[in-house]
Amino acid sequence: MKLYLVGHDYRFAAEESVISLLGSAPSETVLSDRPPLRAEDESFITRIEPSKYGGTATATLRTGGKTVHGRAVYRRAESERETVRLRQHTLKLAMARAVEELGTLPAWGALTGMRPTKLARRLIAENGMTGARRVLRKRYLLSEERAALVLRAAEQGMLAEKELGDGYMIYLGVPFCPSRCAYCSFVSESVARSGALIAPYVEKLLEEIRLKGELMRRLGRVPKAAYFGGGTPTTLSARDLSRVIDAVRSAFCLPDGAEFTVEAGRPDTVTREKLEALRDGGVTRISVNPQSMRPEVLAAAKRPHSPEDVERAYNLAREVGDFGINCDLIAGLEADSAEGFRESLSRILSLEPENITIHTLARKRGSDLHRLGTEGAAARIPPPDEVARMLDAAYPALAERGYFPYYLYRQKYMAAPLENTGWAKPGTVCLYNTLVMEEIGLTVALGAGGVTKLTEGGKIGRITNPKFAAEYIAHDFTKGLSELEGALGA
Repeated sequence: MKLYLVGHDYRFAAEESVISLLGSAPSETVLSDRPPLRAEDESFITRIEPSKYGGTATATLRTGGKTVHGRAVYRRAESERETVRLRQHTLKLAMARAVEELGTLPAWGALTGMRPTKLARRLIAENGMTGARRVLRKRYLLSEERAALVLRAAEQGMLAEKELGDGYMIYLGVPFCPSRCAYCSFVSESVARSGALIAPYVEKLLEEIRLKGELMRRLGRVPKAAYFGGGTPTTLSARDLSRVIDAVRSAFCLPDGAEFTVEAGRPDTVTREKLEALRDGGVTRISVNPQSMRPEVLAAAKRPHSPEDVERAYNLAREVGDFGINCDLIAGLEADSAEGFRESLSRILSLEPENITIHTLARKRGSDLHRLGTEGAAARIPPPDEVARMLDAAYPALAERGYFPYYLYRQKYMAAPLENTGWAKPGTVCLYNTLVMEEIGLTVALGAGGVTKLTEGGKIGRITNPKFAAEYIAHDFTKGLSELEGALGA
């Protein structure tokens, strides 16, 4: 698919729309002053024509022997910045209307971007809930189901912002896993290859915890939630898990009973001793993530555990501690089907975890799935309409069992132009997940790949740690500490 930009240079907005609307990036993007005299059969021609009071965006899509058109208009705003935003939205709307003429408009319509709940929160504040729903349906062409979904999640974001108050969150990262899953793009290293780095990594992490904890105590800031992710934190020994968790509680003065999540995502890393270390450290929530409950799907995803291992780890966690438990499932994995995904969800629902997160497969650039790009794997990934059926069946099933959506985000290169959604039973919402996905408040990050985020006045500041374990171990945190102190106005 060749993309033409005529009379504008909004490359990112147009390319983002092609990915969202058609499921793949354009093969080539051409900037032009006038429409091509003879466009290819597979092409998307976008055009903006400004006028005194605004302008018009048009889109012509040629695909599969058909030619369809879309059109939208905008009015000039008071500021040039707002006018540019309106032009870009109008361009996306014209492109979506062209796809709508084909009868293949995705459920998210003209809305692109990773965090649609941020827009939904603004629309609720400006128009109320009914008005926000109307804008999402008419101005962004969302389906009724996705409009309801994003508004429900946006409500949770507004509640979470109130609960955070002047507090902040803590993130800890451990970039080690027993092995690498096919779909994973995180900066993580296998124990087989980099196990010798674990001991010095833990020591460096304890040092960073001490330094940043001293700063936050000196500033009189109180944390509201902590999240220990990765990688797979439970790759660490029970002793090291205890040392890290105890250090966080002591250094940051994390209040007793405050939300503290630890990802025990790989069931093959879960042992009684480690769960006891989490329980004794005051961890309140863990993730035991099957991704699928079908052996052939797990094998294709390079996850060396069985569905029975998931149930063993889950039941052991219930026996050892009073944890809230989250379980992840991924829709669109290689070798899966709509019926197979329904079976996986049914099996997880029977366990009754407090939270269930439904991801849509994203073929991320850093993953083995994207890098290897084998024709066999691509052929075994369910088509977009099959992935859509997975989610269309999952959401009503979750609602019937008392779950509701509490956070939501989207990604590029998804197997279908859909979303990732966290579902929770009443009273079990993960505050950290909600605030991070909404980009609300301060998150102090520790560990390799950690990104400290400071949000203020709609702007986001970032302070990044080294990505890789070896670089992190050698890093001097003095500069980053000074930067954080300055950013917080100390």
